Amino acid sequence: EMCEVYPLLGLEVKMLAEVQPAVKSLFTRLDAKRALYMQKKLERIRSTEVKIQARMAAKVHAPKAKISEKLVRLLT
Repeated sequence: EMCEVYPLLGLEVKMLAEVQPAVKSLFTRLDAKRALYMQKKLERIRSTEVKIQARMAAKVHAPKAKISEKLVRLLT
């Protein structure tokens, strides 16, 4: 039930429970306020991760775009 209400937190708990099974029982005893706080914190972390990945992808594509631009200028 808590996994449905707090999906990101639930995923993290499942991953941690593979290493330390006691984490699952702690998760079920979390009060709603603490669980919501942790869920929101995970959302911010995930958002930051997505932004960083997008920047990294842009940096990888940027040099290719510059090379393509120079080739177009050369050929025209």
